[in-house]
Amino acid sequence: MEKIKKLRNEIEKLHEDLLTFILKRKDLVDQIWKVKGESNIEIIDLERELFLIHQFDKHPQLSQDEHLRDLYHDVVKSIIAKNKAYAKKTQTR
Repeated sequence: MEKIKKLRNEIEKLHEDLLTFILKRKDLVDQIWKVKGESNIEIIDLERELFLIHQFDKHPQLSQDEHLRDLYHDVVKSIIAKNKAYAKKTQTR
């Protein structure tokens, strides 16, 4: 059981790191949207989103395991969608 506890502690630390990365990403997206808004540039960039989704397709682990690649794609798609929804909600405040 001690080994499980140690592994769970590592997962908790990763979740803490993940939150830090998500918050940093949100801040960067906010800055990009602000610049785009000030410059009258289209906010949504589907080409960029596709690039981000497939950015690491050639990574050895992702290229050899389609299920892991699908998992990664789903996570990135979710992050993008949730970031857009969050930005839209906070811009109407």
